[in-house]
Amino acid sequence: MSGNARRPNGGRLHPLWHCLCGVAAFFFLALPSLAFDVPEMDTQKFPVEMQGDYLEYRTKATQVVAKGRSYISYKDLRIVADTIQANTKSEDIFAYGNVDFWKGYDQTKGDFLVYNMKNGKGWMRNATVRRNRNFFKAKDVYVSPSYSIAHDIMQTTCDNVEHPHYRIQSKKIEIIPGHEMTMEGLAVKWKGKTLYRKGVDRSSLFKKDGKFFATRQGMSQIDGLYFKLSSDLVVSPQLSGQFGLDYFEKRGTGTSFSGTYSNSVAGDGSISIYDLNESKRNHQNTQINLTHNYRFARGDTVSTNLSYTGDKAGAQPQNQDLNVQMNLNPVLKSMTMNVTASKFFDLDGNKYIADNGYQILNRLPEINMTFPAYTFPVLPLSLSTSGMFGRYEEGTLDNKKNTEKKDIRSNFSVPTVKVNRRLEFTPSYSLQKSWYSEGIERESGNTMVRANQRFSPMTDLEFNYNLATQKGKSPFRFDSFSSTDVVSFRLRVATSTWTINPINFNYNRTGQRLEQVYWDFSRRSRADAYHNWEFFVRRDYVPDPLPFSKMSMAHLNPGNLNARYRFASNLWSFDTSIIYPHEYRRITNTSLNYRTVIRPEWEISTNANYNHLTKKFSPFSLSLIKDLHCWEARAEYNHERKEFWIEFYLKAYPEDSGRFRYGADTKRLEAKLAAYDQMTQRIDAYRGR
Repeated sequence: MSGNARRPNGGRLHPLWHCLCGVAAFFFLALPSLAFDVPEMDTQKFPVEMQGDYLEYRTKATQVVAKGRSYISYKDLRIVADTIQANTKSEDIFAYGNVDFWKGYDQTKGDFLVYNMKNGKGWMRNATVRRNRNFFKAKDVYVSPSYSIAHDIMQTTCDNVEHPHYRIQSKKIEIIPGHEMTMEGLAVKWKGKTLYRKGVDRSSLFKKDGKFFATRQGMSQIDGLYFKLSSDLVVSPQLSGQFGLDYFEKRGTGTSFSGTYSNSVAGDGSISIYDLNESKRNHQNTQINLTHNYRFARGDTVSTNLSYTGDKAGAQPQNQDLNVQMNLNPVLKSMTMNVTASKFFDLDGNKYIADNGYQILNRLPEINMTFPAYTFPVLPLSLSTSGMFGRYEEGTLDNKKNTEKKDIRSNFSVPTVKVNRRLEFTPSYSLQKSWYSEGIERESGNTMVRANQRFSPMTDLEFNYNLATQKGKSPFRFDSFSSTDVVSFRLRVATSTWTINPINFNYNRTGQRLEQVYWDFSRRSRADAYHNWEFFVRRDYVPDPLPFSKMSMAHLNPGNLNARYRFASNLWSFDTSIIYPHEYRRITNTSLNYRTVIRPEWEISTNANYNHLTKKFSPFSLSLIKDLHCWEARAEYNHERKEFWIEFYLKAYPEDSGRFRYGADTKRLEAKLAAYDQMTQRIDAYRGR
């Protein structure tokens, strides 16, 4: 017997997929690449289907039972098992016997699965997960929104999962999401040899505990051979951070410290110091940044920032600058207030004169206030009011002057006005009045109306009007304003698979001319399609500078024609676009992006832009990725830079690589040696930090 059964409309099955996501997500910190993407469920638009050789619906028990090659499917998700039982009332799912779950090309297997879709709790036995190049196995896994646990865990990226070259093992992992992860019997193994072992590792998901050091070494054209060492440094229980030493063969040395401090009475803050001594280039640079935050008992906050820069090159005097800023946010019932004060200090005086022409702006201070919105009792009108007062010191170091500004801003808005079931509009108006030094005043206003006329479920017309006016002119060079008087229209016809905007234009009433005249059309695949594709075309027009009353189609000159086509699946993607300017009567630019995965070992991608006028590619790059069991190799050729490079890295950590580079510009082979760097940093990663 065979048959189909559909879950009644209104039900939700998406927590089921959270179960399979959770199988890997509990190991999130150490193995972040195992998480699944969970789609939004819409069982009315995309029904969940349950099929099997034998299908039984138990009315009293509200259960659906499928046996023999049974499965539940939704879009590209599928669960296959010998037997699947679903309770439509309690939302319990039972799948047992060769349970096989697929999400695209990601696979999870087990022999028994129990899950409750209401409370998000589930359990799976003998779980194995394959996602991209990661393999994960556990004896059993329990997941819930508040607590997860798994036993006898193994993870690797080696193709030989039965006898992998390297693997991470743990007897038990417990996770309290957002708080803590505990790993018992943690071991890192390479070809049967244990590289790292720890009985119990308890890691906070909020902060890093304990001391650790990391190194990075390599070679570059600018630095030559370089070596970097960083180590956790605890100065006191209140002050801790990371201390660093850098060595550059062609430059010199560097010393750094970056950390935080806290005190229950005095508040908290951060410290950042870096001193670079480029003795090979006769150059020194020092950067110091200090911040402090304090919160008073009633909620007022004050923060300060000091930023120092010292730079000396050759025989020139040292340039020494200091920026100081303070922000105060008092708690007031009648308003929200922010007070900002800042000051720039030229510590070297007139010894270093190259910065005498720099523009500075000191706030002495600047106060911004926002008052609660007021809604009128009779009219559906809301008023928002804000204002500011500032005293400034602006100009150059040799020519500074004191200025002052006061202003008040009011914004009037109403809820969307529905004229009828098809027409609605939303008006708003804002007014700003400013007073400056020497008796100068400025008044500016902005009127905006947004309207929408719906002709049918798939057709609507959008209208926007924006009018900005100004009386007077600001004497401040940092205080600008532009007048506008623009009307815009857009006619839109859309369905789930195509959209056309036949009429789009702006009309500048001040300049009495049309602007941004164009039409566009797009066609795309359905949302549930296995292969996604989209076609888009847009034609722009350059109108003659004529008033709207004298405008006709004869005064619209064709401009650029842009077209794009995109076609993609889980394993490959293709994207190309062209530009066809009407004045050239030919295609001037073609871009191409292509990526494909040739399972199980190769990935190829290319990125190119071809200029048909110059007959040159800019840029053009070709990239190859080759699977090397636990490792991976990536090679790339860049035509624009005449550069070729190849790098090797652990597949689980592609951001940390060793690289051999041959540059056609330098005619040299360069190398970055990251193998030792990987071994030292992997221990920190295994600890979930």
